[in-house]
Amino acid sequence: MHRVTLVLVVAQALDLAPLSKLRAVSLARPPESRLIAGKLDDSHVAIWKWKEATMGDGAGAACTGVERALAERVKAATGGEAIVLSTCARLDVYSYSDADKDLAAIVASDIGGAATTWRAARLFAPRYATPVEPTLASRCGADAARHVFEVACFAGLERCEFDPFDSHQAHVVKQIKAAFDDAARDGGPCGTRLSALLRLALETGKAARDGKSVRAINTLRGKALDAVALATARQEVAAAVEERVLEPAVLKAAEAYAALDAGPRLRELSELADEAVAEAIRSAPSAASREADLTRAARKALHGPLMRVRAGEAVLAEDASSDVRAAVAEALTAAAA
Repeated sequence: MHRVTLVLVVAQALDLAPLSKLRAVSLARPPESRLIAGKLDDSHVAIWKWKEATMGDGAGAACTGVERALAERVKAATGGEAIVLSTCARLDVYSYSDADKDLAAIVASDIGGAATTWRAARLFAPRYATPVEPTLASRCGADAARHVFEVACFAGLERCEFDPFDSHQAHVVKQIKAAFDDAARDGGPCGTRLSALLRLALETGKAARDGKSVRAINTLRGKALDAVALATARQEVAAAVEERVLEPAVLKAAEAYAALDAGPRLRELSELADEAVAEAIRSAPSAASREADLTRAARKALHGPLMRVRAGEAVLAEDASSDVRAAVAEALTAAAA
């Protein structure tokens, strides 16, 4: 029993490995009591007030341009892709990069400096002793992907507050789409990896509110419950959403990233097959009429290596090329006979 469990854990870790270069940093909304006090010497309050002044309070779904500019700067600093999501509950920055950069430090320095400048420029602003220093939550790999999907599903709320029928909570899906569209247009900072992630987030956010995807959602429909019972019921529904929608989305993201990782290698192997067929025709011009048969033989020989690449295994180009050429030669001999 212990051995089986270990194998399953290792397999799961390997399945999520393609997400290892994904990063997410998040700034949560301060408690309402601190926001009402409005003390800008409190870094958390100051950074949130700056966010609301420049990006909006999250009530709308349109981006102001500040998000795109921040994403561009993060992209330049990390050398990868970036998206900024601003909602009424949080400010998130998602990044995918080959470089091992400290995303939290990059974002904290950027928005901290912007908030410090904004605070100092306010009318009758006093002299503050220290600059604004935001405290960001940082996640990486599968945890970062899970966070993105949690935002899409639960809008940053506690599980006991989750209401799949609340249009205000569902508004986060529109905000994710707006952030995606803003970062992807005109060759923006969003590339193929974050595009795949955000598309999955949109699907996940919709499925989390669909009674067909999660049947437990229907248990909340038309029920009159007291506060405690309602909170308990919502927690149960949220748990079902996590099991049926959120966690499968993390695995889908890993599969999508694995496919993107394998893409260049798959194209390289496919080119080997085309090259083998072309070489066979050059060596025997009469075989041109049998090109379809030769191509079929090459693709058949290449099927195994392609499947191994998709599964994340290493495949030597020399071995694959040798197998393909042998299959093409065999098909050529059969055609001549």
